[in-house]
Amino acid sequence: MNKKFVFSDDETTLRTKHSFCEEYEWNGVTVPRTLACTETKIPCPDSENIVGAATQKCSCESSEWEGKPSTINCTHKWIELLNQLIDSDELAEYVSREWAQFLQNSTKQILFGGDILGSIEFGEKLLSLAEIQYAVLDDREERNEKVIEFTEMYGEAGNELLSDYAITVWSTLPDDVRISKISSLISLLERSAALMAEFIIDKQKKIEYSNWAFEVQVKKPIPAVVHDNGKSRLIRRSDTVSFTNSITNAAFNESSGNVTFNFAQSPMLLMPPLKVLQRSAEIAVLLSTYNDSAPFAQPRSRLTPLSESPLLLAYYLFKSVGALLYTNKTTIVNSLVIGASVNDPTNSIPLPDDYPVTFKFYHIRTSRVENPRCVFWDTSKNFAILMDITGFYDRDEKSVVNQVLNLITIIGCIFSIICLFLALLVFTCFRSLWSVRHMIHRNLCFCLLLAELVFVIGIDRTGNKMICRAVAVALHYLFLAAFCWMLLEGYQLYLMLVQVFETDEGKTILYYLFAYGLPAVIVAVTAGISWSNYSTDQYCWLNVETSTIWAFAGPIAVVIISNIIFLGVALRVVLSVPNRHRTRTEQMLGWLKGSATLLCLLGITWIFGYLMIIQEARTVFAYIFTVLNCLQGVFIFIIHIILNDKVRLTLLRFLRVNICCSSHVDPASTPSILSSRQKLIDMMKNNDLSRASSQPPAGITNLGKEKISAQMDGTGSLTTMITYLDWKRKISSDSHSFPSDDSVNYDYEKKEALTVPADITIINDLSRKNSGIDKQKKSFPIRRKISYNNGDEKSVTISKTKQTKSIEKSTFIERF
Repeated sequence: MNKKFVFSDDETTLRTKHSFCEEYEWNGVTVPRTLACTETKIPCPDSENIVGAATQKCSCESSEWEGKPSTINCTHKWIELLNQLIDSDELAEYVSREWAQFLQNSTKQILFGGDILGSIEFGEKLLSLAEIQYAVLDDREERNEKVIEFTEMYGEAGNELLSDYAITVWSTLPDDVRISKISSLISLLERSAALMAEFIIDKQKKIEYSNWAFEVQVKKPIPAVVHDNGKSRLIRRSDTVSFTNSITNAAFNESSGNVTFNFAQSPMLLMPPLKVLQRSAEIAVLLSTYNDSAPFAQPRSRLTPLSESPLLLAYYLFKSVGALLYTNKTTIVNSLVIGASVNDPTNSIPLPDDYPVTFKFYHIRTSRVENPRCVFWDTSKNFAILMDITGFYDRDEKSVVNQVLNLITIIGCIFSIICLFLALLVFTCFRSLWSVRHMIHRNLCFCLLLAELVFVIGIDRTGNKMICRAVAVALHYLFLAAFCWMLLEGYQLYLMLVQVFETDEGKTILYYLFAYGLPAVIVAVTAGISWSNYSTDQYCWLNVETSTIWAFAGPIAVVIISNIIFLGVALRVVLSVPNRHRTRTEQMLGWLKGSATLLCLLGITWIFGYLMIIQEARTVFAYIFTVLNCLQGVFIFIIHIILNDKVRLTLLRFLRVNICCSSHVDPASTPSILSSRQKLIDMMKNNDLSRASSQPPAGITNLGKEKISAQMDGTGSLTTMITYLDWKRKISSDSHSFPSDDSVNYDYEKKEALTVPADITIINDLSRKNSGIDKQKKSFPIRRKISYNNGDEKSVTISKTKQTKSIEKSTFIERF
């Protein structure tokens, strides 16, 4: 067959004239002629002092080199030498001096992207070393000298990394790497200033470099005189003391004053009164109590009560950082960057609305610019960010709202994690709770437990990009897996209501494949297509300002809609069944109660995350969403552990046997609590549930007062283990089949509810014999022979009709 290929004019031109990028020289290194759309690797200049390789890409569209070679993998050998000094525990002030000297020499000669990344990673290690060394120094004067020398040299190194020459190297880094690392550098410099404020003797110190500056103020608690019954005594002022009129608090009523630096176009900053800052620090301490991610160490504050700790104020100014923060050509940072911190620079403090911080900025460019706005960046740690499909909480426009949401999230997740762990323990340890439905509960608890742990620990771990992305991937997978189990909860609810006879065989493996396999596929595809959108500079989650967020929000919407349908079908089935024992109002209240309890289990409460798109009610829905879903584990524990009859009786029986009456109970009557290994072995066997139910239940061995056996003929299905309460409910619903004078013989209300064994052999034989059930039959008889202590026997027949099943359906929603 004759085939012809035709190229367009553009394609022909590209192939004939612009298919290569031409060879050129760069810093003494020859960049070879390279095919379009490909990347070439070249050695770093000065291979004797520099390790690694540079890369250069030839553009597909123009067949020209894209910018300058990337030197992100080129690193001077002195970086490794400095790391060796850290490993050998050299004095921090000596190491910081060497670091500053190396950077000064490099910026005068040549600096690479790898030097910047390596310096920031090294700076983190060096600061941690200094915190440890100065925390154990007892000599106050020596510590003062050392910390000042260290901070000055550390700040000089930071100044070199912000120099004009270094800025040109910063610009060669990818946008996400550049913004992440410049944020890390700013954080390190702020922490070094706060470290000096922690240990210096002077109350104030200002240090200015050519590219940045800082000032620290130490406001120490002032003794106050309190008159107590004519006697004077000295106390410490504190942020935890409620000052009365008898305490003179003029010192903390004073203003913090204007803060400015000797830079052209330096912004001005006016802080609230000191007493306001001191009180606001209380909330910051409360928030940081639940947040172990803060790397800044305050040894003295940790050893000294908060009431005796000084107030540490720090102010920062950065001259050239703004040029590195923008990612597009239409937006610029048109002023110097200024910041402030109270005590710990890694934690924000909420300020009252009537005591704001006032900034005064001066524009660097005054012509051909428009749409000015004040912006800031900070970390976010609230649950609302997961479903923030508009990016509102990413921009953090309402810091007070975010602080409250952060607090709700941390406290709620802690309680939820505890409850999920307890629920997981209960569903795993007790053999009687190994049904398919409880298996779904168990896996849902497991996924939510891991997801909330990863969220609390890692959502703001933005310092290391790879770790942050790993956290984002883990959160994406775990929450999707949790929602798959929620979908199976809804599906199982549907099956239990519409199927008269249930068969659980073969479902478990399919459920596991679906719940853990489908999320893995979604995450793998998403990561392959949009890997760069996992994590941002503010949080370790999907970038909510891109369409990648729908790789999470889309599947969640499908689960919510599906479970709403399942719940609607369940309610329709229940509403269609009359119940002669209850009024219409009682039935409606019962259905509403049952439906409300199912909303959280089925994940329907996550719908409030989508409602946050409504601008007028965004904050309200954010609060509702955060409260409901941070406490999802608590709701699961209450509904399926505390309020569930079967689980509650299992726990009470366990407590009675093992705690209350352990000395009077036969070991054979104790509930089965298995090791994880033995449970796994048993669950791999086909007839696990039948064997588990055939064991003598608690309390029957010693009581030995009544013997109840069940015999079944016709077609039907009977569970191999029923509780006495469930059995009595069945007897009551068909009370017309029993002689009225024997009703007293079934009354065990004064005794504990015990598990009543059925004749397992007969039931299993009949179940196998009648596996093919004639579904057209409306009823089947169950003959029960009841033996008493005096030797009498009575046979009764229960007509197992469709009505009985219907009545059970009518109350099922309330008990699910």
